[in-house]
Amino acid sequence: MLRLAYALVFISYFTSLTGQNVGIGIPSPNEKLDVAGNINLTGNLMVNGSAGQDGQFLSMKGGAMQWVNKDRFQKVILFTSSGTFTVPENTNEILVEIWGAGGGGHNPGGGGGSGGYMLCPFPISSGTSVTVTIGTGGSGGGPNLNATSGTSTQVALPGVLLTASGGGFADSTKTATLQRYIGGGGGLTGATPTSFKNFYAVNGNSGSPSFESYMAVSPTLYRVVSYLGIGGIAPFSGFDPDPVSTKYIDENGVSHFSNWNFNNSKFGNGGSVHPSSTNGLAGGNGRVIIYY
Repeated sequence: MLRLAYALVFISYFTSLTGQNVGIGIPSPNEKLDVAGNINLTGNLMVNGSAGQDGQFLSMKGGAMQWVNKDRFQKVILFTSSGTFTVPENTNEILVEIWGAGGGGHNPGGGGGSGGYMLCPFPISSGTSVTVTIGTGGSGGGPNLNATSGTSTQVALPGVLLTASGGGFADSTKTATLQRYIGGGGGLTGATPTSFKNFYAVNGNSGSPSFESYMAVSPTLYRVVSYLGIGGIAPFSGFDPDPVSTKYIDENGVSHFSNWNFNNSKFGNGGSVHPSSTNGLAGGNGRVIIYY
């Protein structure tokens, strides 16, 4: 009789467990299986009937666990002009790298500022369209022409707009007693909505202003030497700055300047001052790289 009673209690307990959560070391489990302590597994971990492949790891997508490749980003696409990127199949994350356009240089004011920089990993679904708008470099200016700022580079993600602003333009001001040279400021960065913070950003670098000094030719003769401003370098672009250039006019009215090697195609850079140009150089356009 006692054995029958024990059997009935065990059957009743087992039956109640099959329809409820099971706890191991937990009196009140919150999940179908709730374990307090380590789990030693000698076989495969099956997720949705699959043990995965070599090199894969488990990740969550849409509330479901799945096997994904260890190498997160295996391909890359470069945007030098505006366009659209459609997320390929089996892709659940992208990495976006953004440079704003550079500001225009001003002769004799100085170099324009470089555009801002952003780096943003973003979870995303296959088939989603990402809109890319590439900023345009600012135009150069001179004594009778204002330089302009570079425009913003933007990437529109689902619910988020990333903006790397363009660099500022260089300028000069002159009064009866003062000549002032001004380099352009670096571009800023930001996201809309402002609550989105999952990115790394660096503001652009300012352009250097031009400046002048005196060079003694004799005890009674001096020449004014102009050190021409250089455009700001775009962050993480890998570029070297343009070489420092000098210019002076001798007593016979002949211009002399150092050698230079300016590259107008440098993306995101501010425009520098060219020794033999009336106006400063234009800033470089923006750029976007998407890794997926």
